[in-house]
Amino acid sequence: MVCDMKTLRSVCARSAIFLVQTVWCAAVLSSCTSVAKSYEIHTAEIGCEEANRMIHEAVLGMRMTVTGLGVAKPGSPGYISATRTDNRGRMDGTVKLRCESDGVHIAANQSGLGGDEFERGIFLSITGRAGLAVERDGRGTGRLVKRDSPGQSSSTRASAASPTSSGSSNSTAAAPREKVVGVRVRLEPVRGYATLLDFEANLGAAGILPVRIDVTNGTRRAYEFDPRDVVLRRTGSRDRAKALSSDRAIAILKDANLAALGLKGAQASDATGPGDALAPSELGDVGRAVKVIPSRAVRAKRLGPGETVEGFLYFPLAQYDRARILMIDSATGETEGFLVEF
Repeated sequence: MVCDMKTLRSVCARSAIFLVQTVWCAAVLSSCTSVAKSYEIHTAEIGCEEANRMIHEAVLGMRMTVTGLGVAKPGSPGYISATRTDNRGRMDGTVKLRCESDGVHIAANQSGLGGDEFERGIFLSITGRAGLAVERDGRGTGRLVKRDSPGQSSSTRASAASPTSSGSSNSTAAAPREKVVGVRVRLEPVRGYATLLDFEANLGAAGILPVRIDVTNGTRRAYEFDPRDVVLRRTGSRDRAKALSSDRAIAILKDANLAALGLKGAQASDATGPGDALAPSELGDVGRAVKVIPSRAVRAKRLGPGETVEGFLYFPLAQYDRARILMIDSATGETEGFLVEF
């Protein structure tokens, strides 16, 4: 049973002079599930990393500004806090995430504006992205299941997707690859707290802008791709910026972390004790980020027909409006340029 707790308490208070009504109200209140709790998500259909990203996307989809983020890991809870102010007033919300052996557990809590807009918005966004629906039982409660298999249990789905003894899988075939015509270049700057989802540290707060890049060759020719030939233009100017090397990005992050730890001017080190350049701080898990930055950096590659190269480039933090990418035709040696507007 989902109840409006404030309304029930008000009704019960007005009728408290009647013993029977008081007993009835106490029974109803004790059987009610709070609105916030009814929007909690408990499912094994979503992985931990996926849940972190879905919550972040849900908050942004509600036009809210992220004010805090802690990435959840198995056995280590995380959260996202956000705010929004409009003509109705200010709404704040926090979403807590736990990743346990039985699945992920997501609980949203709203403050500020009355109602359940935040909790409901998070619930609908995540279940929609994950393709989940509530399967009701005869008692008015329900559980989350995949929309394409409403009567199938989690254990059955896990069994159906597991490999057979011959090494093949009973799962459905993967979706066909998207057909690309020509050379497709995609770039996506990742700003602010969103960088925690990929690097476990707030690179934006350290002065670094990671840019996700994806280049797919849909032609019959081969191209030489070199990340050093990717240049961004600063908004409103002719200034160009080249990507930082992974080593340079790491050095910037370490310096920023020392400042965050109150040790600005100290020599950065690779130690892991408290007070060193890799110690956890308000920037996040800097030690982990130092390992992730080079591993996710895009590499130079010869792109044959149908091949793709993807990864991250790291730029000085700024506002950019355009990227220029130069690639060399392997057969002719001619240079071709590609522009991407942000």
